[in-house]
Amino acid sequence: MIGPTWVETELMRRNVTQVVEREGKRRTAQQATAEIARGNPQQSMLQPQKIAALAVFLCSDLAKGIAMENIQITGGALW
Repeated sequence: MIGPTWVETELMRRNVTQVVEREGKRRTAQQATAEIARGNPQQSMLQPQKIAALAVFLCSDLAKGIAMENIQITGGALW
């Protein structure tokens, strides 16, 4: 199983926008997204291509010995 944290997708952007609107605070979705990114040791959001690259690797012959694992992709964040 692949377990990513914050991945920069359209769904993530919509969710952040909804949370910001519900909070009623004076910040934008872009500011909230930047705060999330700053909370990551790499200071960025994960990109979908990184998740896809792991999936491709896990489907390859190189990963035959990997089974029943939960692989976390966090960019170094500890959750």
